Amino acid sequence: MKCQTCTSKNLVWGLGFCKRCGGTTPSNMYRCCDKCAQDLQQCQVCGIGMGPGASNGSSNNTSKQNAYLVKVIDRNNGQTIKGVRVGELIEITLEEDQYSGKEWGIKNCPSAFDKQDNGVFTQNPQNPQYGVRTFTFACKQVDIAALELHEVHRSYGYGYWGGGGGSTPVSGGKTFSVTIEVM
Repeated sequence: MKCQTCTSKNLVWGLGFCKRCGGTTPSNMYRCCDKCAQDLQQCQVCGIGMGPGASNGSSNNTSKQNAYLVKVIDRNNGQTIKGVRVGELIEITLEEDQYSGKEWGIKNCPSAFDKQDNGVFTQNPQNPQYGVRTFTFACKQVDIAALELHEVHRSYGYGYWGGGGGSTPVSGGKTFSVTIEVM
């Protein structure tokens, strides 16, 4: 199941793996297999929602949770996502190069959202240098607010004293922002 944009793309063929079930896909450019795309009602290449009830073409009902999941990706930077309801989840997935010394971090999480995690990195099985970092937020109140992410240098706190790690913003690094209208 592919969206109109991805159907017209000339995709490189080579074994890939579904990010949801781990099954094989016809290309490493696919995010999920056809069965998972049907279950999630989304394009198996870019992840944009295609099913009935999809909000702004990107809302999907997950079978694991009784909440709708609004998927946001790199190309949604600067956009406004409308029609999101209290209780729904926002999932932001951005591409990342692990060897660059930079990764995505949360710059601003307004009080309308509950941060569910600090960003989970999923490695590309074909090239472990690359992958995606996914952040999940729960919508907890009616509001119009922007979720902002930025590139950071992560420190892990090695040595005798350990330290808690942390991060510092990358000077001139990339930023990502999406405005969510929660009803």
